[in-house]
Amino acid sequence: MLERRQEPDGGVLFTLKLPPLEAQRADLVEAHLQALVALLESAPAKGAVPEEPPGITLKMLRKDAGLTQVELARLAGTTQSRISDMESGVRPFTAEAAKKLSEYFGVPVEWFIRR
Repeated sequence: MLERRQEPDGGVLFTLKLPPLEAQRADLVEAHLQALVALLESAPAKGAVPEEPPGITLKMLRKDAGLTQVELARLAGTTQSRISDMESGVRPFTAEAAKKLSEYFGVPVEWFIRR
C-alpha cells in the first residue's frame, strides 16, 4: 500500500507498506526504490527537456531503473535491437515507443520526440 502525505514545507512524503517478503525480494524492492529516488532527484524541472539527445536520456533512465535493453524492449513492446538503435541515435523513436517509454518512466513524451 502506498500512502501520500503533503508536508507543511510543500514537499510530499510517500510511505510504502509491503507484506512480509523474503529477504531477497525485499532487497530487490529497496534497490528499485533507491533507483527511483535517484531518478527523481536528478530530473529536470517540470516541463524542462533534458539537454542530452533522446537516446542518451533513454539510456540513463534505463540504467537508473536497473533494466537491460532486453527487459526494456519487453516493457516497451519492441525489440532489443530497436532499443539499442534508439539509444545510439541510429534510428529515431517511433511515436508509439516514445509514448510507452514516457508512461513507463513517468516523463513527458517530449523527452524522446523533440521538434
